[in-house]
Amino acid sequence: MNPALAAQLDVLSSVEWKVVSQTDTTASLETRGPFSWWIFLFCLILVPLVGSTIYILWWLIFDNHHLFARVENDSVVTSGDTWLVDRQMANLERTRQVQREIKEKGFWTVALPSFLGVLATIVLWFFFIWLFVQIID
Repeated sequence: MNPALAAQLDVLSSVEWKVVSQTDTTASLETRGPFSWWIFLFCLILVPLVGSTIYILWWLIFDNHHLFARVENDSVVTSGDTWLVDRQMANLERTRQVQREIKEKGFWTVALPSFLGVLATIVLWFFFIWLFVQIID
């Protein structure tokens, strides 16, 4: 197998791509798309139980992404759902950056702003639910 293609497949395997088929100079990969928690919650609220079940089934059946890699002039060229690879690589770099910051500054120094943001969102969510119930009554 071409060394450049092998290196690219290693990188893609680290972000959950699975090799479906491969030759010495080509490879076909697939993965499932990212699960959208916002759509799931929207479906759960809009149509309780049935909406979220339909979204989970849709995600399991139809949300597959494909990538094709081939070697041209000793470099790897990809086609297919390259937008997902770009997004995953950006997330991977961000994750590495956060890990470096945690090592340098400590966990709570780095995580506290995100933790407070999530906590504030939960409090606001319950406030709006309470307000909605008060308006209806």
